[in-house]
Order: sequence, then structure tokens, then C-alpha cells
Amino acid sequence: MKIGLPRGLLYHSYGPFMEAFLSELPAEIIISEETDRDILDRGTAACIDDACLPVKVYAGHVESLREKCDRIVVPRIMSCEYGESLCPKLNGLPELIALAVVTGLHLWKGNVLLSIGVGTAVYMVLVQAVFV
Repeated sequence: MKIGLPRGLLYHSYGPFMEAFLSELPAEIIISEETDRDILDRGTAACIDDACLPVKVYAGHVESLREKCDRIVVPRIMSCEYGESLCPKLNGLPELIALAVVTGLHLWKGNVLLSIGVGTAVYMVLVQAVFV
């Protein structure tokens, strides 16, 4: 199994910890390459226009790992220190992704129950298996 670790956002603070933790698994750890123009372009294409630059860069790192890995670790860190919180857009990524799935599926198929059901399933997978 190959596990991807995006080199963005809090990676530079918590990367060594995440690498050490994941290295204990019987899996190959693949870390995305350094941030460059290609990473930014991939992230810009994958995000909504309102997303900030750090979110677009992070999305670019995830996108660069998508074809190389079986799983991608996207930690859901809500705060780093007492009284401090991170960007709400980052904390709400699972909800944003699920909403995009619901909207896209509804526009494509026009079936409310199908789009809500699939969106809910996507959200549950994201919060239980991806954004851990």
C-alpha cells in the first residue's frame, strides 16, 4: 500500500511527526514534491475561486499525489494551541467537498434523493477515513 502525505499547510510544523507515525505502518510513504507553479496550477483548477492561496496550494499537493497513492492522509487539525483555531475553510473542507458532490450530482442526474444520499456517503467517508 502507498500512503501519500501532502507537503502543504501544517506539514512544515507537523511533517516529521506524521512521517514518523506513518513509517511504522507496513506501507510506502510518498510525500508530495516541493511547492512550485505546477502544484499551484493543479490546486487552482481543483478549487473554487473563493479559496485562498494556501488552500489552493494544499489542493495542488493532494492532486499531485492522487494517481501515485492508494490513500492520502489529510489531517483535520482543528486547533494548535488553546484559544487558537485554524481557518474555517480548512476545517470545513469535508463539508465543502460533500456539497460539491451533492450539487454536481443533482445538476447531472436531477435526482434529489440520489444526490443527497451520495453526498452524505461521501461526507461520512471523508470525516471517518480521510480527514482523520
